[in-house]
Parts: sequence; C-alpha cells; structure tokens
Amino acid sequence: MGTMIVVLLVLANVLVIAWGAYFRSYLKRKGENLATKEDFKELKRQTAELTQTTKEIETKIEDQAWNRQRQWELKRDALIEGSRAASDLMSAVMKVNAAFAIEEKKDDLAFGTQLANHQTEAMQFLNKASYDFQRTIVLVSVVSGLETQTAFVAMEKILKTTASKIVDGDTEVFKKTMPLVKKAATAITNVIRKELNLPKLDVDAEVSWPPVP
Repeated sequence: MGTMIVVLLVLANVLVIAWGAYFRSYLKRKGENLATKEDFKELKRQTAELTQTTKEIETKIEDQAWNRQRQWELKRDALIEGSRAASDLMSAVMKVNAAFAIEEKKDDLAFGTQLANHQTEAMQFLNKASYDFQRTIVLVSVVSGLETQTAFVAMEKILKTTASKIVDGDTEVFKKTMPLVKKAATAITNVIRKELNLPKLDVDAEVSWPPVP
C-alpha cells in the first residue's frame, strides 16, 4: 500500500512537471505570436508612412521639375523675343541709313517729296522698333542676369546713337559703326546661348546683319 502511494506521488509529480513545461512553452509561443502580430502591425504602419512620404516626395519633385521647365520656357521665349527685337532695330537703323543717304535733287520737287516720305517712313519704322526693343529689354530683365541685360542695353545705345547721327547728316557713321554693332550682336547671341545653356559661338564667328526691310 505504501509502495502504491509512492508510485502515485511520483506519477503526479511527473504530470505536474510535464504540464508546467507544456504551459510555459504554450505561453512562450503565445507571447511570440502576439509579438509577431504587433511587429507586423508596426511594420505595416511604417510601410504605409514610407509609401505616403515617397509619394509626397515624388509629387514635390515633379512640381519642382515642372516649375523649372516652365521658368526655362518663359526665359527662352523672352530671350527669343529680345533677339527678334534687336534684329528689327538693326533693320530699322539700316533703313534710316538708306533713306538719308540719298542725295536731294533741289530742282526736282516730286523727287524731294518722295524722298521726304521715304525718310518719314524710315523714321516711323525706327520709332516702332525702338519702342519694341525697350519693351523687350524690360521683359528680358525679368528672366535673365545682369550680363544679358547689359548686352541688350549696350546694343540699344549703339544703334540709337548711330541713327541719331545719320539723321543729323553723318553719312559715314553707319559704315564706321558697323563692326561695333556686329560685335554687340554677337555678344547678345552669346549671352542668350549662355542663359539657355547652349554652347558659345566660335570666337571668330560673326552675327550677320538682317536684310533691309
């Protein structure tokens, strides 16, 4: 009888130990599962935040790229308009030179009237080209640097001074000033190319005069 009690106590002790080991293992696995679920939730949250941040960055980059492209297009359009205005002003000066280089015929009233009309037309063309050029300089100054603005202003000063002297009767000023004007035209071309990140013209290259309108 005593032996049976001992055996039963041993078996009970074994069962308690086994159950304790199993319960501890169960609790450990349960804890690991809970931890895994919590980790997954945290990972999912971080992934969502990362995705949202990535989208915001991509949107910002796209907006900045669009803004840069738009700014470049505005600069390009303004500089192209400036180049055309400079060409028109050069053409106007050439037209004034051609009109005032014609000698008057004192005894020919009809010719004198025709010449006066021709000179008036040339001056009107010059005034319009000068106004357009001044307006363009304001536009160019908004989108470009000081170097570009200086080049345009220098061209305007040369051409206006030349035109004024032509009207005052200096028949040689146009010929004398032409090399300087060509140099100014080349300077404008190079600053425009620089503003638009285009390669500079050859040092020996010259910008040709526009045709007389």
